[in-house]
Amino acid sequence: MTDNAGATDEHRALNYIAVRYPGIYAAVADAFARNRSLSSIDVRPSRLSTVRRIVDIIFSFTDRQTDG
Repeated sequence: MTDNAGATDEHRALNYIAVRYPGIYAAVADAFARNRSLSSIDVRPSRLSTVRRIVDIIFSFTDRQTDG
């Protein structure tokens, strides 16, 4: 994400998990080994949000052979 300057809650959440959770890289590598590529990352407000802003980060993968 080239436009991520950390100015929004979404960007801060992405930056946080990128440096704190190495499991993300393992999940992407595992998907790649199963012929899938990371196709998008979405950040949405969580239903768990109350006083604090909580977001859900959704990773989507696409099969490289079927493009689906």
